[in-house]
Amino acid sequence: MDIEKLIELGNSGDVEAMEELAERYFWGIEVQENDEQAFYWYSLAAAKGSSIGYNGLGNCYRIGAGVMPDAVKAFENYEKASQTGSPEGDYNLANCYIAGVGVEQDTKKAMTLLLRAADGGIADAAVLAGMNLIYGEVVPQDTEKGFEYLQMAMQAQTPAAFAAMGECYRDGLGVEADIDTAIDLFEMAAELHYPDAFTELIYIHDRDLSDVKPNDERAFFWCKRAADITGDPQFNSMLALYYYEGRGTEVNKLEAMRRMSMVAAMGDETSYVILAQWSCEMKDYEGTAYWMEQVHNSLYWKGSEYIVEANPLTEATYRYYKAIGDDAAAAKWNRGF
Repeated sequence: MDIEKLIELGNSGDVEAMEELAERYFWGIEVQENDEQAFYWYSLAAAKGSSIGYNGLGNCYRIGAGVMPDAVKAFENYEKASQTGSPEGDYNLANCYIAGVGVEQDTKKAMTLLLRAADGGIADAAVLAGMNLIYGEVVPQDTEKGFEYLQMAMQAQTPAAFAAMGECYRDGLGVEADIDTAIDLFEMAAELHYPDAFTELIYIHDRDLSDVKPNDERAFFWCKRAADITGDPQFNSMLALYYYEGRGTEVNKLEAMRRMSMVAAMGDETSYVILAQWSCEMKDYEGTAYWMEQVHNSLYWKGSEYIVEANPLTEATYRYYKAIGDDAAAAKWNRGF
């Protein structure tokens, strides 16, 4: 239905039209995202007792979409959604009790709500409920019921469910430990782009991290997949190290520098010294000086040995500035060389 018709219906009091308008504006479905309009239509729907309206208002107040953030109002609206019998409301309210959003933390209340949400078909709730039952931390341990919830979530193709089941097989939680089955499950989760699954696969295979099944080629494969898919600086940093050291792949120092420079551009200041070190090893003293300047200007590295003491990196920086005739810069890096 076109947006004009929905607006006409919404203005006439049609709750379903209000709900659809709110969802479209919130998620940008066939319209440009507009938080203020989403909040407006969620408010109208909630005024008529709509669970979608209450859940939507809760989300708006929680993240500050179209309104100032307000944890208490987020909690109150999720609670109203839950009271309508909404499984999504139960799940949202459970997360409030887990994280203490607008209410004191209460894991027992959270678990009650998670079980209700899981029984209502919320797959993410089934994962949390399932793992709680398997560990038996909040409720009495019931591994059989826990596995039922995880399997339900897996049928819904929920990435976290595959990863959680992989964790069970990795650690022998409620089942006999089986690393091959764990790997298969983590790979299923990774193919659904679940970040934690990439981490598990890298740690299982990396020769310096794994005491289970080291395989640098597989570690490199999953690290590259993770870096390319998620863009996460941690994965890109690890991948840069693989390229630089030739672990699981051929040595490619230029690609290593490119990847680590991406990490630096993302604001990860720990990468500066690595880039300076690599530049120095590659006899790129201009690059060494550039990255040591970043170290010098970084609050993270303030007072560290890399800018206070004499070491090969400060010496290379000093000699670079001396070579290009920048005596002022050289003086800053002179540690008595």
